[in-house]
Amino acid sequence: MFYPFHWFQRGVRIVCLVLLACLLTAVLAGRARADAPVAVVVATAVITDIHTLAADYGATVSQTIPTLGLARLVGSDPNLLSLLAADGRVTAVYPDHIIEGQPRFIGAVGNELDAQLWNGQSPGALYTNQWAVSNLRLAQAHNISQGQGIIVAVLDTGVDMGHPLLAGHLIPGYDFVDNDDNPAETRDGLDQDGDGLVDEGAGHGTHIAGIINLVAPQATIMPLRILNDDGQGSYFAAAAAIVYAADNGAHVINLSGSGPEDVPFLAQAVAYAQAHDVVVVAAGGVNALGYPAAYPAVLSVGAADAQDYPTDFSNFGAMVHTVYAPGQAIFSGYTDSAYAWWTGNSMAAPFVAGTAALMRVSANCQADCVHDTVLSAAHPVVVGPNTQVRYGRVDAYDAVAAALNQSQPDLVVQLKDGNSQADPLQIKPHINIINNGNSVPLSALTLRYWYTVDGNVGQQLNCDYAAISCANLTGAFGTTTSVPGADAYVELHFTAAAGTLLGGRQTGPIQLRVNKTNWTAYNEANDYSRNGLTAFTHAPHVTLYLNGQLVWGVEPLNAPSVASGLRVQYRAADTNPTNLEMKPFLQVVNGGSTAVPLADLTVRYWFTDVDTAVSQFNCDWAAIGCQQVTGVWESGDGRHYLEIRFANSAPVLVAGGQTGEIQLRLHHTNWSAYNESDDHSFAPALATLTDWQNVTLYHNGQLVWGVEP
Repeated sequence: MFYPFHWFQRGVRIVCLVLLACLLTAVLAGRARADAPVAVVVATAVITDIHTLAADYGATVSQTIPTLGLARLVGSDPNLLSLLAADGRVTAVYPDHIIEGQPRFIGAVGNELDAQLWNGQSPGALYTNQWAVSNLRLAQAHNISQGQGIIVAVLDTGVDMGHPLLAGHLIPGYDFVDNDDNPAETRDGLDQDGDGLVDEGAGHGTHIAGIINLVAPQATIMPLRILNDDGQGSYFAAAAAIVYAADNGAHVINLSGSGPEDVPFLAQAVAYAQAHDVVVVAAGGVNALGYPAAYPAVLSVGAADAQDYPTDFSNFGAMVHTVYAPGQAIFSGYTDSAYAWWTGNSMAAPFVAGTAALMRVSANCQADCVHDTVLSAAHPVVVGPNTQVRYGRVDAYDAVAAALNQSQPDLVVQLKDGNSQADPLQIKPHINIINNGNSVPLSALTLRYWYTVDGNVGQQLNCDYAAISCANLTGAFGTTTSVPGADAYVELHFTAAAGTLLGGRQTGPIQLRVNKTNWTAYNEANDYSRNGLTAFTHAPHVTLYLNGQLVWGVEPLNAPSVASGLRVQYRAADTNPTNLEMKPFLQVVNGGSTAVPLADLTVRYWFTDVDTAVSQFNCDWAAIGCQQVTGVWESGDGRHYLEIRFANSAPVLVAGGQTGEIQLRLHHTNWSAYNESDDHSFAPALATLTDWQNVTLYHNGQLVWGVEP
């Protein structure tokens, strides 16, 4: 804001003074005029009054930053810089500089500041489903935090205060260009920077604010206007806004602008914000970080594409405190309540600032924690074939989970049978591990494939191929007490060199081969883990451990018994017994203490059907996904039932868990009516999910719940 000047009374040391080097138009255009005002940044000894110093050189005070002892003076003497340097009250003199927004044109032609305007209807899906959302795993991050209670200061061209995208998300800010309380974006119709273009920066701040809202939908945005509608402003305005944000409750600062010069007062403003526990995020310049991005404690940001390659304007060398974020073809708000795609380091920075807002919800993760965690949780950025740099692309889910101490494994093992030649002398399990949760070190994982040895002989393990390299794998054999299908297992370990299994990634195929040292045959037909399939499928009979704790699969030693606590709940979604459809809605509940693969379970819904017409099975909706559910018609001894089966890819039903509702619908293919009035499983009085023993449940073919008719 434009501060009062009482602090300049006698006895106050002025740390530095900022004076305009030329008229704003001439400065921004990079052109000097004989009649243009001159500006410098000075550090002074004790003086009587800042106005006195300014008046001594025919200058006026235009802006100040009292907290840092900074002032901006406007003068007309072209020798003002040298005159102040010779003044005994002045200890140092520096020029002010220009800071610019950092958008770039999407294609190879066109002005670098051009946005690609969108003229369609209903922009919501384009905004919430754009590629950056899944790339950063924002949906998972939002299950932990949405930035509630956090203030993000957007230092930019201002914002469209009436844009529907930002409704309810803005708090009062300030305009450091016009020195007033209205930080709204404007269009003045002038070419202020002399590049032949008019208002080419308009909409930039709204676009940035919209991205922050996408990442942290419950955070509030403090708009601080430091750039004009051509996308340019002064270092002094940036420094003043940084201090203002820190003094007015901001937790995070986003500055999608950069300048090439390192000036002491800008560094001082950044240090002030950091001392007040504010995270400072800044966009890098064109293939050079620039300032304030290059200051070590700033989260400096470059743009990456959907494949995690840096864009051609975002190659910064080996700057270890740089992080990348989506910055190519980003869809967000634009001035005049419009929407646009835009590309640039400018667009990448708010993805990081928004992630910082999600993290700041934790009282235990302050500015330093955010800075370090964002970098440590980043996914590698690719700079060439098989080459990675030291910095990475921000992963919101990993960073937020680490900040709030809510990291969760969500690991899945897939299996296929590599023994296409049906060779009885070898077992060939092919493994793939998928990580749908937070990143984990592969060295923390152990995998077991269970089988029968069929003889007391030595065995040998080979890795024929691994996408993560066989050199990063070791194995061992183990035995169990006599368990059908599993008197042995091969245990797979990963070395420290295997690295991290990133969230949202997978190991890729790991092709193992086991043989006996005397080359006698195996009998795989009864092996617990074998699925005999030729394509990768979820494998609940292969077990995976994280730091020794079972996180996937069911051990054969703990196979559920009849008294396992499994049961079926039922409700009648259609209570009319004589209409054209049956609608049994079901849920399987595991009330026991042992996890059970759904693929091991079947459910039977019993009914009578005197019609010779064929019935058709439909799954209208299932919490576990209808692709996991199939229905098979069976009959015999005058009894009819629909047998519900679960795919091999269906999840494990954890102890204390449930499938969620499975909504089934049955009808004759000729649409003739049923008569359900005497059906064994039909219970029209059950309007809510209720334990119902007239629907039966089987584990590996053995009845574990219910009463058959």
